[in-house]
Amino acid sequence: MTFIASVAAKRGVAVIADSLVTSQQGVLSFNNYLNYIQRKAEETGDENVQINAHDLISLFRQEPSFTKDFEDKLLKINNYSCLTTCGSAYINSKSISTITEEFVYENNVRLNNQNDYISPDEIIEMVKSHFNNEISSHLQTGADLGNFVLILTHYDIVNKETTFKKIFTKYLPASDTEIGADYFSDFVSYGSVICDGQNKISDSILFGFSNDMYFKFADIVRIALDKLNINEDLLTTDILMDISSDQRFLDLAFSDMQIYNLNDLSLQQAIDLASLLMRIEVDFQKYTKNIPTVGGLIKLAVIDDEGFRFISGNELEVPRHLKR
Repeated sequence: MTFIASVAAKRGVAVIADSLVTSQQGVLSFNNYLNYIQRKAEETGDENVQINAHDLISLFRQEPSFTKDFEDKLLKINNYSCLTTCGSAYINSKSISTITEEFVYENNVRLNNQNDYISPDEIIEMVKSHFNNEISSHLQTGADLGNFVLILTHYDIVNKETTFKKIFTKYLPASDTEIGADYFSDFVSYGSVICDGQNKISDSILFGFSNDMYFKFADIVRIALDKLNINEDLLTTDILMDISSDQRFLDLAFSDMQIYNLNDLSLQQAIDLASLLMRIEVDFQKYTKNIPTVGGLIKLAVIDDEGFRFISGNELEVPRHLKR
């Protein structure tokens, strides 16, 4: 897991990414195994449980096992565009940064043609095409591919506007390989901030806790119907759509949404907010029992009228043990 974010300002945009890569492996917990044995004993009435290999394999869960640092997840595309990435760190035995560098090299003329403006829509389609080829080659090796996210951040110096383009893949089994396939889905982004990865706390701050309720209200209504002994089949799709569009419901669902209040930020405010969101996600890990999956070297960049430039995390430093 990781954390990436872009925050738009009036005249520019701040982009931030950590550099930890977390590997996962199948883990069988003692509690899951014990619950399985107890359940099988109750089902068969025999304490000498015969363990089914298929059942045993299904008890394993993919969990973080270890992390490594210094993985590039904030990558320059051209002077006014960059990519951030989270999810799978390697595709087709290549790091995402390597694939991106190959993409930039192969499309350098088009990406940097100062006499012919290239739109973010065109860039993201070019990115899709390049990565789809790599994904297809990866799947053809017989290896599955985990979920994967790319966010294109583009600043238009003429109109002083920032555009976010987010594309993602879900888990892809090797059997999904298809020449010429488009493995990506598009995510429509609203507001002046976009983030992904381990971003639950940031989302709660930006979108409010009630926003989560908006996507779960159907389940909440079904629980209420069950408690009232009312047939939940009466809750049709049309009724759900009618409820979700009712202004009273919308006022309740989005009452604490802050993202739409983040307008007309200065570039410094955008930098500060991006850094704050990263700090929150990094620090909160200290209070959980999970392996830290956000942190390491933090890279922070801006894109404004002067173009793309790193302002933190991309410079070499004197090792601490050599400092006096």
